[in-house]
Amino acid sequence: MKKLKYFLGIKHMIRVLTFLFVLGISTSCRVAPSLAPSQQIDKWISANTDSNQFELSDIQELPLWSAAYVFPPYTSTTTINQTLGFEWQDVKRFKLDARDDIHLAVFVSGSNVVYAEEWKRDKFDCSPMLSGQVLTPSTVIQIDRLQHVPLLTISESESIEDGAN
Repeated sequence: MKKLKYFLGIKHMIRVLTFLFVLGISTSCRVAPSLAPSQQIDKWISANTDSNQFELSDIQELPLWSAAYVFPPYTSTTTINQTLGFEWQDVKRFKLDARDDIHLAVFVSGSNVVYAEEWKRDKFDCSPMLSGQVLTPSTVIQIDRLQHVPLLTISESESIEDGAN
């Protein structure tokens, strides 16, 4: 009987150690916490580099997306749904139609919103040219750091290319 208790005790201890080992591995594999898209953009804006632009595909850790939209303050839920081309139930939680402190960035795959985020206007603002456009991963965003609050707009070279088509 003593051998059975001893065996069950070791078996229990092995389970506990295995659990702790797996827990340790899963938490230590995170080298750095991931940054939300707005935090990545804010980091690029505040970086001391000569780069004044980035492609939307440079934003890391987003689910696979094919189109993005940036909606300006006071955009109605109806307008957002019409622009997206489908009804998005969660849009109401952002209350964009009554706010002027954010832009709403919405990343879409097909007829599904895969990611949405508030972009605070006190960190960076989005030009009217950027808002309301269908943006793709290859869209180049220009950073105008000369403004009081840095301004994001679509790169002029991209606007020229789009206008030529």
